[in-house]
Amino acid sequence: MTGTGNISLNGLGALTLTDVDTVNGGIAVTAAGLLTSTDVVALGSSGDINLRATTLNINGALASGGGLVLSGSSALNIHTAVSSAGSVLLQNTGTATIGANISAGTILSG
Repeated sequence: MTGTGNISLNGLGALTLTDVDTVNGGIAVTAAGLLTSTDVVALGSSGDINLRATTLNINGALASGGGLVLSGSSALNIHTAVSSAGSVLLQNTGTATIGANISAGTILSG
């Protein structure tokens, strides 16, 4: 999926994001189960990414113009998450596995 403008997805169960890109807009995805991200890219000045699920497995997320919010209520497994212009906010109430490939102007944990 590729486009200009905002992309919003709400899933009743598990979701896998293999290749989701926006040229100038944000990406917001909520899943009731496992959310797996391989390649999610938000370009442009309003390129925020919000990924929320019971369990997050993030292998690739890039927000070039905005912030990145990764929120899991059961488990959070982050391997690559980059926000080149904003902050990365990690929210989790369960277990967390954080890889070495997280970069941002500010990394916040809540």
